[in-house]
Amino acid sequence: MQYKLLSYVTVMTCLHIQTMLSKKEEEFVMYWERNREKERSVVKQFFPGLPIGLAFAAGILLLLDSGWYERANIEAQSQSSPLVIFIGLVCVVAFTGFFYKRFRWERNEQAYKELKLKAQKDMPVSID
Repeated sequence: MQYKLLSYVTVMTCLHIQTMLSKKEEEFVMYWERNREKERSVVKQFFPGLPIGLAFAAGILLLLDSGWYERANIEAQSQSSPLVIFIGLVCVVAFTGFFYKRFRWERNEQAYKELKLKAQKDMPVSID
């Protein structure tokens, strides 16, 4: 009987150690608690995502300029003005820049909530 009790305690201790937060997870929780409101602002979500949007716009311009799809190239040069193409590219940059960073914020927020829940489950319960 004592052997079974010792075995159960050992298994429970091993399970408890597995569910504890790692050092990296603890650092992320502390970082996100400090910076989550700052990163939530629209300006903080828009400007860091601009390079991604500019990369998409550069890719679109390269495809238009390379002439790999002749028919689309002819249509773009004959019917649409450069202003329309520029406005479209600005919209692509703005949309991609904002939503890329917004997606990352949502992903970090979800990870934060999951880690907080995991840490809360690890709290010892005292029996009085």
